[in-house]
Amino acid sequence: MNRLQTILRYLRGFRLKIAQYFIFNFLGIVFGLLSFNMLIPVIEILFGTKQPQKVNVAQMQWGLEKANAMFREAVMAQDRLHALGSICVIVVGFTVFKNLFLYLSLYTLNPIRNEVLSRLRLDMFGKILTLPIGYFSEERKGDLISRMTNDINEVELSIMSVLEVFIREPLTIIAYLTAMIYMNSGLTLILFLFLPLAGFVIGRIAKALRKESANAMQQLSGIMSIVEETLTGIRVLKSFNAEGQQMKRFEGAVMALFRSRNRIAARRELASPVSETMGVIVVSVILWIGGQMVFANTGFTGASFIAYIAMFTQIISPFKNLSAAFSNVQKGASALERMEQILEVENKITDCENPKSIEKVEHAIVLNNVCFSYNDKQVLKNINITIEKGKITALVGASGAGKSTLADLIPRFHDPTSGTITIDGINLKDYRIADLWATVPLRLPK
Repeated sequence: MNRLQTILRYLRGFRLKIAQYFIFNFLGIVFGLLSFNMLIPVIEILFGTKQPQKVNVAQMQWGLEKANAMFREAVMAQDRLHALGSICVIVVGFTVFKNLFLYLSLYTLNPIRNEVLSRLRLDMFGKILTLPIGYFSEERKGDLISRMTNDINEVELSIMSVLEVFIREPLTIIAYLTAMIYMNSGLTLILFLFLPLAGFVIGRIAKALRKESANAMQQLSGIMSIVEETLTGIRVLKSFNAEGQQMKRFEGAVMALFRSRNRIAARRELASPVSETMGVIVVSVILWIGGQMVFANTGFTGASFIAYIAMFTQIISPFKNLSAAFSNVQKGASALERMEQILEVENKITDCENPKSIEKVEHAIVLNNVCFSYNDKQVLKNINITIEKGKITALVGASGAGKSTLADLIPRFHDPTSGTITIDGINLKDYRIADLWATVPLRLPK
């Protein structure tokens, strides 16, 4: 879950809207809880064998008990038929308010989600524009394109789409469990015995899913890199009749992705059935134990037991949603990790503390014992060149000899591994980079 800190940083500017989303969800859950709480007085008064006794509502504390008492008192003033009509109107009203607040919560969340994704895309593209040329020499273009498109889409579908679940569903579970504890703490305690087991099983599934997702995204990047290489070097491929070899390479990458996605689907779809099966097992245990409590006249009435079961059914779906969301987040975390690898790249080509300005070359550009290496591969060794103003200097050599690399050193797209490059006797590192890019490339013959 550490990878979600990137998303959380983007959410810091939306504290007020997130608070609104939380409040709307809370109000929707409260009205949903009140709807189920109406089952107890309905069953006892309309279908029970005993009549309710008069209670002193004013002396009772606010809570479910007082709400039940007030409702019973209102029903007692009517006959059964009118009471049933009143109940229907109240339940419909509660349901309308419940769905209204749930709609308002989503109406509040969607702009947040879309803006976070927009900022993430802008930051990714802006970071790419600021990276030195050397970074693109070491990274495959297809992989970068994949991170800018597929990985962001994965974050949108997996992480951002379940942010609402991580607020709404835990809130729903807590609210209904609190009401169930109030109704029968002993029976609810049995539920908590199953939660660690369910979390362990779902966690194991999610862990395996994240690993497979990382492999799949790497394979997808490989596919895009092959496509990019093929389109860029299509003349060379056709000249050497290498279409068949390239096709076999592409087919191998596609089949590897096919197998990985099959394993991902198998694990992802396993989370929901497992959570549902465990939920049914818990319901059966609750029915057995709760039924014995009702038969033993422990004070836990049949009406309360039915309402208890109805409330429990309302937390099964949130548990399923949470398990599915957790699996999706693990999948999206791999995509987010790949994006962070770009966002956290350190740009080593930076201005010095007090950079000098340059508008034109007055005398000469001098390379003194310049060496340059890509990682462990040395490209240039002890290069000494003086490029005088007004003269043409040609760089001639075979493909891959380092001509373009040497030219890229002069506007400081790279820094030499050793040696110095000066313009008019001043080291390139002492000039402002933006001035070098605006001045040198336009006057450097290649």
